[in-house]
Order: sequence, then structure tokens, then C-alpha cells
Amino acid sequence: KETTLVNHLCEGPLMNGETEVYKENCKVLSLSPEIFEIDSLIFVNSGIHDVELRHKNSSKKITVSFPGFDALLFWQHVGAGYICIEPWKGLPDYVDCDGEISNKVAVLTVEPGETDVSEHTIRFEG
Repeated sequence: KETTLVNHLCEGPLMNGETEVYKENCKVLSLSPEIFEIDSLIFVNSGIHDVELRHKNSSKKITVSFPGFDALLFWQHVGAGYICIEPWKGLPDYVDCDGEISNKVAVLTVEPGETDVSEHTIRFEG
């Protein structure tokens, strides 16, 4: 479905607290190595729970489904021949984090005796 992608900006691997509208009315996102020179694309509460990574010159594709996850990160090491697609239930740290996990934003807390089960699937085709 079409959605407006809001990226949470990074300084290296840490979020800096700023956001930008990355793409409006987006249904297809073209990825290139230049996108990842800073670090990651981080989309939070976008309503996206399935993504397909398609090879531009063949029928090969990977589908990642992740119901119940609030964040989606795309990242790639500069020069690497792969792209990482990561559903998250939390967020990376901020540049001004104090290192105390109890102060971390978007941490999933499970009380003693309770459980939280989350699953994502990866399907390869072609």
C-alpha cells in the first residue's frame, strides 16, 4: 500500500532525534548504496508489516513479513553486496544516550512470569 515514509536520522549508528519525510505516497522504494553512507533507514510506526526486495533484472525476490513489529530498518555496510532488512520492536540508541537500559526509548518490557513472542518470516522466490 502507499505510505509516507518518515526516516529517523542517524549520526553513524545512533539516532540524532531528527526525522525527515523520506518519500511520500511510496509503494516502491529503490535502494542504492549511496542511501546507506550515513548508516540506516529507520521507519517507525509506518504501518508496514511486509516488504519485498526484488532483483531489478530477474524474477528473484525476498519477502519479509513482520506483523507486530513497530520499526523497520534497512542498512548496508559500505561496499557490501547485501542489504539488511530488520524488523525491530525497539529503536537504536540516541546520540545523547546515557547507556542505562532503563532510560532507553522503545524498550519492550516483559514482567516476571510473562512472555512476549514475535515472529517474522523470510520467503525466497525465483
